[in-house]
Amino acid sequence: MNLDGVRRLLRQVCMELRSQVVSRYPNAEYSVIGGFYFLRFLCPAIVSPDGFGIVKGTQVLCEVGAP
Repeated sequence: MNLDGVRRLLRQVCMELRSQVVSRYPNAEYSVIGGFYFLRFLCPAIVSPDGFGIVKGTQVLCEVGAP
C-alpha cells in the first residue's frame, strides 16, 4: 500500500469514528479523533522511537538490579 492509500484509509477510519461518536456524543467529535490519533500514533512513537525509525537506537545507561 502506498502513502496515498494509507492516507485514504486513515481518513475513512476517522470519518467512520466521527459518525459513530456524533450520534451518541455530539460535542465530542473532534476530541475523539484527536485522542485516537494521539493514542494510536504519537504515544507509541514517543515511548519507542527506535521502533518507528525516529532514532537509530538507544544506549542503555544503567541496568536494573546491577550492583
